[in-house]
Amino acid sequence: MEPKVKIRVKNVSKQYKLYKRNFEKILDVLPFSKVRTQNFHALRNISFDVNEGETIGIVGINGSGKSTLSNILAKVIPVTSGELDIRGETSLIAISVGLDKNLTGLDNITQKCLMHGLKTDEIKALTPDILEFAELGDFIEQPVKNYSSGMKARLGFAISIHTNPDILIIDEALSVGDQTFYQKCLDKIDEFKKSGKTIFFVSHSISQIRSISDRVMWIHYGEMQDFGEAESVLSQYGDFIKWYKNLSPDEKKEYKNNMNIKQRKDFQENSANGRLGRQARKKKNTNDKNDKKTSLTFQILLLLCFMVVSAWIMFDGKALKVNIDELKMNSQTVGKVETKEKKTVQEQIEKEGYVAVQTATLFSDRNLTTEAVKIPFTTTVYVEGKVDDVYKIKYGQLEAYTNANNIDISQKSDASSNIELKDVLKVMPTNFTNSYQFFLAQLSKSFTDVKGNLRGLTAEGNDPYGNRTLVFGNLNLTYIEGQDGETKSLIIDNINVADPMIGSLSNESILKSASGELLFLKINQYDAIVNMKDKTMQLTLSE
Repeated sequence: MEPKVKIRVKNVSKQYKLYKRNFEKILDVLPFSKVRTQNFHALRNISFDVNEGETIGIVGINGSGKSTLSNILAKVIPVTSGELDIRGETSLIAISVGLDKNLTGLDNITQKCLMHGLKTDEIKALTPDILEFAELGDFIEQPVKNYSSGMKARLGFAISIHTNPDILIIDEALSVGDQTFYQKCLDKIDEFKKSGKTIFFVSHSISQIRSISDRVMWIHYGEMQDFGEAESVLSQYGDFIKWYKNLSPDEKKEYKNNMNIKQRKDFQENSANGRLGRQARKKKNTNDKNDKKTSLTFQILLLLCFMVVSAWIMFDGKALKVNIDELKMNSQTVGKVETKEKKTVQEQIEKEGYVAVQTATLFSDRNLTTEAVKIPFTTTVYVEGKVDDVYKIKYGQLEAYTNANNIDISQKSDASSNIELKDVLKVMPTNFTNSYQFFLAQLSKSFTDVKGNLRGLTAEGNDPYGNRTLVFGNLNLTYIEGQDGETKSLIIDNINVADPMIGSLSNESILKSASGELLFLKINQYDAIVNMKDKTMQLTLSE
């Protein structure tokens, strides 16, 4: 019996227009506008078929288009061009997606279930199972805005799987939370697979992708790099990650710039010989003809509308001025009335910046009310500008806002410090210094190897940013997994922050938090982060 195609994606592309200023969006719709916009192709000419009951892993570095594809498959955003045939109901599980931050967890259960078409009595019957799976306890009665990322993921996952969708799309939702909850999610995914459900699983963790997926799709800067048998694709992706990590900082920057330039090229340049290229050229020629044939009558009417609006604004402004003048005159007998309006100070920056606090919260709005993601100390962002005390930044493909105090935009040197690793051992606990070469040798090895090489594993889980961790409590060591499934960092607990060497580290630091409690510096081939408050040092192999 031939497998049944559940999803067919044919030549799908997603394109965004990039504007330098907000008012250009309005001008761009006018027939006589000459606003020049730049196109960004988040996805370009993606095609694949997925059969019923398959689990498809999706990998790719940040900004590759994985989340864009997830949102298209979930019908959250439309395609720009191409054909999309989805035969069934989809459910997207991503951290806080579809959750109303102002509602309680219980209210969100009702709201999301109603959105999935469930009736009130069905929701009442499902709610106990959802509560049991999410394990939020008394927090279920609290507003979601008070939840951590892990709690939001628990709630979102619990609701989505109990609405019984045909197609489940999981976008990094398992990257947060503890190992117990992660295993519970895997067990539920296995149940879905056995019942013939189709699953898309997006993750940076190669080990997670390998354990879940039947086939793997590698998306690279908006294009399909590979799609096939899981082990083969993951092997190629792992080779690319290793190659990329070995590039110098300048080579990495040049590579990213070249790929971003490619994503900004006109669509017909990259697919001129294909059907979509012909469609793009045909559409452009048609639009050009339509623009030339735009009637003078329409333009005159539009101009009249502007004149009417302008006249109304002018009249309303005069009336407002009269009212204010009257108010001032009437108040003279009481005292002087001061009418000071707070001015918005704007500044264009356009340069790289670095997170200068332990954890910077990025928001999707300028008022800093809707949380988007949290990123750690030393993370690189691109600062576009500043409005009052808020930075507008780009983090990968995410446009976000954060308090200006969170970001350092001064130049960061890549030069190594004059301090050697042997000097830093003075502040390390004895159980680390006695075998430090062995512990450091575990970096770049797989998590499985590290678990087998060291004794005394006390916990497995995830750090606040979704990376898997192995904690060896008796050794005061925590290993952190990277994107390629290899161990990327080691955190040493209980360092001696009273040692005079800490002063030298502070003087040699490349980046320092405003409080002075966080230091970043390069020691030999390692990037080192010293947290004097938590008494920890994190060592990561320099890229």
